[in-house]
Amino acid sequence: ILAGFTVLRSLYDEATTLFIAIGKPNIPTRVHFIQTLIMLILGPIAVYTIGTKGMAVVINIMLLIGVTIIYYYIARQIAVPYRKIFVAPILSICLAILGVIFITPYLLITSQLLRLIIKIGLCSIIYFISLIILEKKELVDKMNFIKRLWQERDDLIEDSYYRF
Repeated sequence: ILAGFTVLRSLYDEATTLFIAIGKPNIPTRVHFIQTLIMLILGPIAVYTIGTKGMAVVINIMLLIGVTIIYYYIARQIAVPYRKIFVAPILSICLAILGVIFITPYLLITSQLLRLIIKIGLCSIIYFISLIILEKKELVDKMNFIKRLWQERDDLIEDSYYRF
């Protein structure tokens, strides 16, 4: 349940830092206020009805709403190619989760720890393979860029070596 928290929190933190950097800290403050209201209203209800898992769900809802609002404000400041940024990772996550859901019943392992390790490994493998397939061109472009930077770095080191 808290896997969503991990992804959403990093997106949220980076976005709020952007507004602080451009001198508009009031926007993240407003979003924090909205999130606080969500937690105060939905938190006790969720804990009372569902228990601690309910609070985990409320935290994800709170962060999803916060990320949505903060990215709305970002889009008003700069052009953000949302499809390019989010579609491939979201599809990869969905494929990884579906893969684990469909394959897990066929695991004939009784050890919970070993099942967890296999699920994490399987989820990671499916995620990265699908991401590589979906983002092949972008990955190749980035690898070529890194190679070019590395070569320029080596050339600079070589030039500075011969100067001395």
